[in-house]
Amino acid sequence: MSNCIFHVGLGKCGSSAIQAQLSENPLFSSMDGVDYEYLAFSAPGDLFRGERVKDERLKSGYGYVSSPLLRNFIGKDFSVPTPLIDGVREVLRERVKPVFSNEGWCTEAELFYKSNFFQQLNLRPEIFIFARPPVEWINSAWWQWGAWSDVGFERWLDKSINDLNSWAEDIELWGEVKNVEAVRVSTTSSNVINSFFKSLNCGFRDAERRANSSLPGSLLRVFQRNRELRPGPHDSKIDFMLSEKMVFDTKRDPTPWVLTERQVKKVLEETVFFRDVVYSNTSLSDKVLMSNDLRWWSSCHYVNKKYEEPEVQVSKDPCQEAVLVSAIRALIR
Repeated sequence: MSNCIFHVGLGKCGSSAIQAQLSENPLFSSMDGVDYEYLAFSAPGDLFRGERVKDERLKSGYGYVSSPLLRNFIGKDFSVPTPLIDGVREVLRERVKPVFSNEGWCTEAELFYKSNFFQQLNLRPEIFIFARPPVEWINSAWWQWGAWSDVGFERWLDKSINDLNSWAEDIELWGEVKNVEAVRVSTTSSNVINSFFKSLNCGFRDAERRANSSLPGSLLRVFQRNRELRPGPHDSKIDFMLSEKMVFDTKRDPTPWVLTERQVKKVLEETVFFRDVVYSNTSLSDKVLMSNDLRWWSSCHYVNKKYEEPEVQVSKDPCQEAVLVSAIRALIR
């Protein structure tokens, strides 16, 4: 039987929303009496619990706290820092089921395997992985990372397809990591937070605002033209800061759709392995949902998408944009 939960990704599949909800409400119980506690650890091995989790959430600037990637944390000899071993031991003695999260861990299955990480901590985890239709994932990922990477779209698209298929191999490898009790792969629903907590048999209310929710398309275009606001792929703190201070209508101003019909077909043709792995590792109920969801299988679902060029577009009103950029700088100062 498992004694902990590890949420390991995938990125751009609701991870920040889950982490924000867990960070704000780190203690919760299932309807069958299991007590859970969201924990995070630092690179030196310090374990964050309770109010410390909430404090770190507020200090982060992202609205949540999560644990570091294993490669940034574990020793060259694969040793786990003693403070973390002691801290986890204490939590388990309290008969609490700890929950940890980092959306990048999915890609580190091999490192978890080689390091015997879970054995060192006496953990027997359930692994939770969320996946979304690859075409939608790629469009979303462009605006999260690709648009700020200074890499041409076609080249970035090829790399992203390769990444998805590589992650599928990682998903399969998670089942071979020592001490892992189960690997749960779920397809993202409209409410990934409720889906996650339902899997733990917990009735849970969604947060009022989801962390890392999409910015309106017009604002993303402003960022493209004013790169000092969003210099690189991992400089996303401004997204969280603006989402915290402002309310956006992304239904009227959605994320720009940057995939042509040809590119949509290319993604579907070249991610068969990814989709097959996700399908084979989901629950029976998710298999039914996924089979009937055209977003996973058919280019026809995307024919009515209004295509926009992924590259920088000329501003329709430079003077108004200059005022907006000045206001954003003042807001995030």
